[in-house]
Amino acid sequence: MGVRGTGRRKDHTPVMRQFLRAKGQYPDALILFRLGDFYETFYEDAHRAAEILDIALTSRGKDPNGDRIPMAGVPHHAAAGYIATLLRHGEKVAICEQMADPASVRGVVPREVVRVVTPGLCLEPDALDARAENHLVAVTRDRGLAALELSTGTLRACVVDSSAVLAAELVRLDPREVLVEAGDSALLDLCATALPRAVVRAAPPLDPSDSESILEERAPSLRTEALQSGQSESAGSAAGMALCYAARNQLGSLLHVHQASLYTPGAQLVLDETAVRNLELVRTMDGERKGSLLYLLDETQTSMGARTLRRELLAPLTDIAGIRRRHDAVELFVVDPGHRAELREILARIGDLERLAVRVATGLATPRDLGVVRNGLKAADELHCKLRERPQALLDDTLHELLADDLCADVLETLERALVADPPTVDRLGGIFRAGHHEDLDSLRELSSSSKDVVLELERGIVDPDRMGE
Repeated sequence: MGVRGTGRRKDHTPVMRQFLRAKGQYPDALILFRLGDFYETFYEDAHRAAEILDIALTSRGKDPNGDRIPMAGVPHHAAAGYIATLLRHGEKVAICEQMADPASVRGVVPREVVRVVTPGLCLEPDALDARAENHLVAVTRDRGLAALELSTGTLRACVVDSSAVLAAELVRLDPREVLVEAGDSALLDLCATALPRAVVRAAPPLDPSDSESILEERAPSLRTEALQSGQSESAGSAAGMALCYAARNQLGSLLHVHQASLYTPGAQLVLDETAVRNLELVRTMDGERKGSLLYLLDETQTSMGARTLRRELLAPLTDIAGIRRRHDAVELFVVDPGHRAELREILARIGDLERLAVRVATGLATPRDLGVVRNGLKAADELHCKLRERPQALLDDTLHELLADDLCADVLETLERALVADPPTVDRLGGIFRAGHHEDLDSLRELSSSSKDVVLELERGIVDPDRMGE
């Protein structure tokens, strides 16, 4: 039997056969099935969607037994908000798209599942907390742990030497979704107990060859590091499990990892669940961010800074030299409030380049996203110039590294030359590119705005029709 009772159902309509095929491929997911301007859900999926989203439950035709088929739908242009709500309720959502323009197809429009969104595998801005990381964590029976942050393209893996350290690391990472290698009920219970708000799933053991293959393809630096350190059997397996799950659900094309590394939990102070909760470091005892220590301290100007602050608050340094370097870096800006204010004003103009870069790399960026990237790179260049005004002796290691970073001047130049000042949110309405960026586009734009005049000229026999494409 399929999940939610659709596995053995058949329907005489081609459209419903498409839905049942998609449901058979992803039986544990709620299928958002594109029909024209709506994403529809059917059968038990419709009941679940109607309950969670507070939308009307209707019906579509009858099944072969003569029963009405339950249906509930949402407008496709507003789907992001509904998907975010489903994810908050722990649902896995499979998006089944129309693969051709209905106007150009005779008969049934082909439809395929293009990706599966889960609580830990999400790229939709509406479903992400801009000021917190969104981890998918994988845990193996031999205590390997990997944390994949799909929205920023980062993957980190480690080995935990005890259940206490594992629980503390899970609390620190605060993942939305956890994969636990099947066969260890105690490990599954530990993860579920440490993370009551997360979705915890049992995952079948991964074949070592599959793990090595995807690590070689998606995170070769981590594979090399794991082999050299002798941790390949645990940390590498956990990383492979996370990557395979992500590739299977994101259908490969949306899986982008640009930074992968091993780390050692003992390099920072280990804070167990009791300490994090009782000290109200990131949430109050009632589970609210407001009123926590993080809420009090977070005066960051960027989402990237907010995520970094949260990460470092939950992983205090234990190295005295590192602590002193961090204090020196803070002192640089405490003693010079004017310079600090200038830098904060510039930082406020830098968008979430970390997550936007992944959206661009995976083809999900909107014209407006590209405009934010352009503005952010421009502000980053200005920030770079301000930092260079400081005497080199006063800069700590982190700021020295920032001065050497690639500011992508070529990308900035292309975006400034191509985009209008305020690009639209969607591309289908046009109005994205500046005049002069593309000669053919300029010609078509001129033709669109002066079509009546062109027709009149044609009628008068002044314009040669053979030259219309020039």
